[in-house]
Amino acid sequence: AAMAAAPVQSIGPVEQVATPTGMRPVVRDVLVKFRAGTTARVQADVRSEALDAAGAQPRAARRVEGLPGVWRVPVDEGVTPAAVARRLDARADVRWAVRAVPGTFEAPPNDPLFPNLWGLSNTGQQVQAPEPFTGLAGMDLGALGAWATTQGSANVSVAVVDSGAVMDHPDLIANLRAAGARNFMPGANGTVDPGAVGDTVNHGTHVAGTIGAVGNNGVGVTGVNWTVGMTPVRVGDFMSTPPAVFLEGLAYAGEQARVVNISMGFAADLLEAATDVIAANPNTLFVTAAGNSMSDNDATPAVPCNVPLPNVLCVAAIDADGAPATFTNFGATSVDVAAPGVGIQSAVPNFATVFAPPITSNGLTPPRPTGWIQTPADEWEWDSTNGIGYVELLKVPPTGVGLDQWLIEAPGTFSTTGQACRLNAFTSVVLDAADSQVLGLAYKVGSGPWQVPAGSTTAGNTDGGFIPWTVNLSEIDGETGVKFAFLAQSARGAGAFYAAVINPEVQCIAPQPAGGSYAFMSGTSMASPHVAGAAALLLAKNPDLTAAQMKHALMSTAVPMA
Repeated sequence: AAMAAAPVQSIGPVEQVATPTGMRPVVRDVLVKFRAGTTARVQADVRSEALDAAGAQPRAARRVEGLPGVWRVPVDEGVTPAAVARRLDARADVRWAVRAVPGTFEAPPNDPLFPNLWGLSNTGQQVQAPEPFTGLAGMDLGALGAWATTQGSANVSVAVVDSGAVMDHPDLIANLRAAGARNFMPGANGTVDPGAVGDTVNHGTHVAGTIGAVGNNGVGVTGVNWTVGMTPVRVGDFMSTPPAVFLEGLAYAGEQARVVNISMGFAADLLEAATDVIAANPNTLFVTAAGNSMSDNDATPAVPCNVPLPNVLCVAAIDADGAPATFTNFGATSVDVAAPGVGIQSAVPNFATVFAPPITSNGLTPPRPTGWIQTPADEWEWDSTNGIGYVELLKVPPTGVGLDQWLIEAPGTFSTTGQACRLNAFTSVVLDAADSQVLGLAYKVGSGPWQVPAGSTTAGNTDGGFIPWTVNLSEIDGETGVKFAFLAQSARGAGAFYAAVINPEVQCIAPQPAGGSYAFMSGTSMASPHVAGAAALLLAKNPDLTAAQMKHALMSTAVPMA
């Protein structure tokens, strides 16, 4: 007390002051309307007597402009406004009386892509997707109303069991918990790097963004939670997850978080094992996708959706009109709720193209792809569809014993920059795996030998249509002087072999741009994180909720739909 006052240092203008979570103005007023039909003098006497009896301060009352007969009355300290309102409302000379509870502005966050997030706020607006669409107003989570109460809490832990996450995404970084993030997926050499949690397929980052992209930061999208503690648990890559790896990640996630999102599914063979893992964490709510097979999970169980435990919540998908998504699974007893899952925009990795070899015709008959080196020579041809050139091979293997192979090498070399490199292409094939008929990717570095990456071959029948083809090339991250080729193989004496490849390109994950990278995706994988995010909001408001209470709250307040 004897110290001299320290000089005040200016910190410049204050642009924004955030209200601490949970603080609201104290309610000390009652709004009351007396019945008409009496003189002003009698009405004043009745009002004074009524308010005195209720413990209010009638002399401080004042009219509410524009509402005839309505008064705002301050309530004495020590008197409950709700009790005053009830006593006044019970009087014959009072038409109604209510507490003057302050409202809150349901203002949307300033994230520039928020208007596209119909799942959070659907006004019937046009969503600027690659194919724009509109929806039914009100068919959403009601996020604006929820955010008037809480926007989330950094103390709420949510684990995302998926393909990992991009840890440097500017719209996620503040809500990702790097210390707890964990990878269970083996690399190309068969070893597991626990720290390799980077997302190579968009999926996990997109899911995390729906749960908890930072809100009101002027960047990209917002999650259901503006603030939350998300732990990425990577259990898969290129849309493939070994069951043992999944169970390890699921067990870890259940120990780390109060809410676990699982946007993936397995066959019923894994039901008992998954049930054991989830049962070991009874106070964690496991929110999972129902699946995208248009099937009845009651008849054909999916895991973990069909795990028969009270801390599992299974989610189907609806579109912006509230109709079931055309792909969604369902189930009267196994599927619990539905949530937005069609045309959902969220965060994704930033993939940069490092090599995209052109496929052009040399103009000869038959046409060959210019610059592509063939072994044996002149086996592959050039063709086109919708003006897009591609390479194709149609062969009837010679008779005899053993295998025949055909290699077509892309022109030029490239260097990989960034990480988690991959080949993206579209392929059309008619193959017979029984006759060792496969189409694969081969690469070599410098003068080294040709190598075929694990999991890079495909065998089957696309019925003449082109389908997406992705090959993990992370084993060449950081390499220079790389060449790649397509390798076709068949047993001699087999039937006709057909393979075609269009738009091949090598991409690697590059640093995020300042505004982040975003994409639209659809699936029950996109519906599940909406519900996991809602569960996290519940915990932000009441951290003591059990898993069963969270599930009950979400199911009992969902909108019944036909």
